[in-house]
Amino acid sequence: MSVYQNIDNNEAFNLLFPDQTADDSLSSAAVSENRPGAGNNKLDEKLPPQTQAQYPARKVKIGFILDAPFPADTPQSNRAEREATALVLAGYEVHLLCLWADNGITPERPSREEYYRGIYIHRVLPADVKYALPFFKIQTRLPYQGLLKAAADFFLNRDTAWYALIDRFIRFYGLDILQVQGLRLLDTALSAAKKRTTPIVSDLSRHEPAWMELSREKQSPLLARRARNKWEAIERRGLRKAARVLIASEEAHERLLAKCVEEDISAKKLAIVPDAPDIEKFAQMPFSGDINRQFKSWFLISAAGDFERNDEGLQTILEALSILKPEIPELFFVAAGPVDAAYRRELEVLIDRHGLNHRVHLSGKLSPEDIAQYIEASDLCIMPQLANDYRDHTLCENAYVYHLIKKPIIASDCKAAERYIKQTIGGLIYPSGNAEELANQIRRLYYDTDLKKLMGENGLQAVLNQYNWQICSASLIHAYESLVSEHISI
Repeated sequence: MSVYQNIDNNEAFNLLFPDQTADDSLSSAAVSENRPGAGNNKLDEKLPPQTQAQYPARKVKIGFILDAPFPADTPQSNRAEREATALVLAGYEVHLLCLWADNGITPERPSREEYYRGIYIHRVLPADVKYALPFFKIQTRLPYQGLLKAAADFFLNRDTAWYALIDRFIRFYGLDILQVQGLRLLDTALSAAKKRTTPIVSDLSRHEPAWMELSREKQSPLLARRARNKWEAIERRGLRKAARVLIASEEAHERLLAKCVEEDISAKKLAIVPDAPDIEKFAQMPFSGDINRQFKSWFLISAAGDFERNDEGLQTILEALSILKPEIPELFFVAAGPVDAAYRRELEVLIDRHGLNHRVHLSGKLSPEDIAQYIEASDLCIMPQLANDYRDHTLCENAYVYHLIKKPIIASDCKAAERYIKQTIGGLIYPSGNAEELANQIRRLYYDTDLKKLMGENGLQAVLNQYNWQICSASLIHAYESLVSEHISI
């Protein structure tokens, strides 16, 4: 049964235009009256059974801010969905403000207002937001474009269009708490929430200052350093002003804890919420077995993800394959996911140089179901990322998926990956970028089938007993419960 429910756009409050009143909209009262579990609402039958059974009455309203389409097959969207649905199950009313754009899941652009898995989704186009001039019945986009927009962005790090949207979002839906995904809109949300003293939860699932620095290194080292300084300043403001800060790994917690000590900020703001898989949702994923049959005669190695830069480390795998090719003729590698065009050209040069054309497949974009099937068909999976400040503090969420499908992992010695592999005893480690050592570890698992099986089983047990969303979401709920007890009167 579908978990989608369109909400008539004629009944939905349009956040883009300031002159609309709550009288002709989907008001907060209407939302409460139509909540699942009310008994007189068609939305009830659209809920999955586990959600329907646990719905208590609503008390606290949470708004998510996501500068991206939702739902979508991206790490950012997947994390927001896991968190939002966990809060719904815990009894909160959750609204999510996101971009109105193609999400890569549905064949057509989704509706502006939608009810999905207990979440009220409000999709907007910031480029269309308007401002009503005082004393005149005129609407204009003047504050949201040109010099005014550029000045606000440069001096205040404030996106004027999103500021207006967030302000209206809080006001119209009577939100008690606002959660911001990532750093880009954090300053904007803090400014919009300040006048209503709405507490902010900052979700920092990855080390964005390091990511921004890496993204600009090819342009200029100076630009890269400036980018890092800018985003570190935003991150520090968030640590000071946000009521709670969510991170995804122990390494990220250690990094931000050190900043809290420097700034004399309470460490209780920090909560580790891993990007662990929802095993109930994963169990519903179909497996056809077609890919498994296709690679039945091969020793298949795979790595899944979005491969955007050469620090993804795929070149190390190709170098290791060239070493092992004479010894293990049935070795085959699949990069399951899109590869950036420039990076793909680099890899294709290596593939040609080492004669690996019939041993390597760069798949391009795949559905989550197809990625899971490539993993299921694999003998082992590799996390080849090159060690740097970003990789050391960010654990690839596919690590949990590899183990959930009972595959041993060979990972480079990035701090987060090394810690996870050692904790789970679910794989082997090699020095980052060292193709010979990677080849040695592949060779070890190729010949030692008992060890390969044991490490896959260890990984599976680690995910079933610790690293799954059904368990890890408890830290999210605890963070919200403590926040509500401190800031919200019920």
